[in-house]
Amino acid sequence: MSSFGSVARRAVAALAAVACTGLMIAVPSDTGYGWRRNEVAQQTASYAKTQRVYTLFGNDGRPGEWIVGNSFNVTAAGTIVDYDDSAGGHPTIIDAAQAGPASSQSVLPAGSKALPWTVHITYSLNGPDADRSAVQGADGLVGVRIRLEANPLSDTRYFRDAMPIVTFTIPHDVTDNVAVPDTAVVTDDGDSYRISAVGVAGRTNEWDCFMNAKAFRMGRLVIAAVPADRTDDGRDADQSVMRDRLAALASGANALSGGMTNAGSGEHQALIDQLTAMRDQEKAAADAEIAAKHDAYVKQFGIYIDRYVRSYSNHISGQPGTKTQMGALIGMTGELTGNTPLSQSVTDLANAVNAMSDAHCHTGAANIIDEVIRQIQRRGTTGLLADLKTRQAKEANTGKSRYSAGQGQLANAMIPFSMAYTDTYTARLNDLVNQGGSVAGSEQAAIDQTNQAFGSDEDMQKYTGQISAALKTMAGAREHTGAADMLGTIIDRFGAQMENGGAGDSDGTGASAAASAGASAGAADDSSGGGAVFHSGSVGVDAPFAMIGAASGPIEPVDETAALHAGEGTVIDQSATIGDASTDLEAAIDALMPAGKAASDPVLRAISSSAASVRYGDGGGDVISPDNTHTVAADFLMVLPAVGDADSIGAASASDGDAASQIPGLGAIVGKFMG
Repeated sequence: MSSFGSVARRAVAALAAVACTGLMIAVPSDTGYGWRRNEVAQQTASYAKTQRVYTLFGNDGRPGEWIVGNSFNVTAAGTIVDYDDSAGGHPTIIDAAQAGPASSQSVLPAGSKALPWTVHITYSLNGPDADRSAVQGADGLVGVRIRLEANPLSDTRYFRDAMPIVTFTIPHDVTDNVAVPDTAVVTDDGDSYRISAVGVAGRTNEWDCFMNAKAFRMGRLVIAAVPADRTDDGRDADQSVMRDRLAALASGANALSGGMTNAGSGEHQALIDQLTAMRDQEKAAADAEIAAKHDAYVKQFGIYIDRYVRSYSNHISGQPGTKTQMGALIGMTGELTGNTPLSQSVTDLANAVNAMSDAHCHTGAANIIDEVIRQIQRRGTTGLLADLKTRQAKEANTGKSRYSAGQGQLANAMIPFSMAYTDTYTARLNDLVNQGGSVAGSEQAAIDQTNQAFGSDEDMQKYTGQISAALKTMAGAREHTGAADMLGTIIDRFGAQMENGGAGDSDGTGASAAASAGASAGAADDSSGGGAVFHSGSVGVDAPFAMIGAASGPIEPVDETAALHAGEGTVIDQSATIGDASTDLEAAIDALMPAGKAASDPVLRAISSSAASVRYGDGGGDVISPDNTHTVAADFLMVLPAVGDADSIGAASASDGDAASQIPGLGAIVGKFMG
């Protein structure tokens, strides 16, 4: 049985081999396309080429390999001669027997090209600038500044022509508020606040955000850039055009991980099939239960509020007034204990909140199964069991601590909500009493008016939004709990099978003789579309990358053998991480460019500024080689690592508490005024 090393070599051979040769991943023959290597051919096809560049930065501030997706829109059949940028310019010949789309992938070694942007990330702590290590885990006022400027070592076309957007997250338990500039927006992802911002093409763009942080950390930074000129039919770029381009970039990143993660398929396909069935069951359960439990919660919340406000009314003394009567609020506390309708509604609502949160365990279970499947496809099962056990403990601790944090968040949200509700209700009731009604006879009308105000008034909506944010935190926590529970199931059911996954290896290195022979045969076969022909010689480095927040430094030349070796351990894993980052980009698109956004919005003004300033030339904008003059556009997706461990939440003091017997907040409201 093959080890990780052997299956990785087979999976990566067709990718890493193209590091210097620009080898095309074969287009299926039934499309009417084929490819040949190193032949002299005449360019006879009519086509336009677009590219998508994906790269993952390391903790040292340097980008890794460039994974380049090439798309050809062929309008007249013939031959396409596509060059790499190595010494001598090795051509790849694509036989386009018919008009239509064609695609390929190439991998460029780290350091062989310079990115169009220099990315600077700087931090501050309580005022002065601080380095990354100082702010990681720090308490206090933390500032994050992201600056994108032209890299003078790169082709300036892409900087000039592409509109950048950036996005990253700050977990809820780090801060409850983030200050951002006008061209950025903050949205709630459930576990985290997402900060997304849009820049202007051809300019240095800079964004600052500040927060009062506790144990600071932030999620990965995703930077996307797409052409902001005109569409293929000549229209100026607008919000819908930019949204479509960014969505296509995200889709390509998501597909990238699937296209490269097949190392464990085949020999582990039976296990993958079983896990896939389990995943589909969990997805179906999530779809059904989340909707049902949400509806039950909404119903129970209505019952709770109705009983809460009626109990409050029963204790109003004299004229209602325009603000909450503290005496009436304190008077209702006796109904929180014993067998009363209010006490029962508190218990029922708490149970509904917990049940709605618990339904999200299915989402967490489905997501973690997807991760396990990708791990098996990427690396087989060697060493996987130990990793899953470690991950299970982290997920369990994270789920427990975040649920506790969510309950606290809900308590803090319920206090201003309840006070605002009774303030509004009291004022409405007072108006009705002044019009000749009684307190008891005006209750329902005052409740209806209060509910309408909370549904339509912008100031009121912020209170319901705080409750929604708390519920998102609790739901997100249960996703971690569901992941932990599912990992336990996988370990129990398939652990022995995973542990014995490498029993068939025969050569002491983890690679079977048959697998080694197959890999060699694939590498030597230039006609099957699955192998590669290697060429000796190194790639000259004519432009180093720019560091993040530091001066530029030289990059050593990379030869093909080194690129293949590096590809075993990095290209596949990088592609999976880039694929995961596609969800960040999708969330940023939704935040920055929702339908109906006003034309005066700063985000749309940035898009408009980009569109007005850019016009592409007729070609030569190829990231692999300037000899490929049919390239009309290039998109970029850059992923930078997170600051701090996302799982490093202290769980020792976390406790779910007795959530089934109380709704946090109601007792605190009364206690606040009773001292």
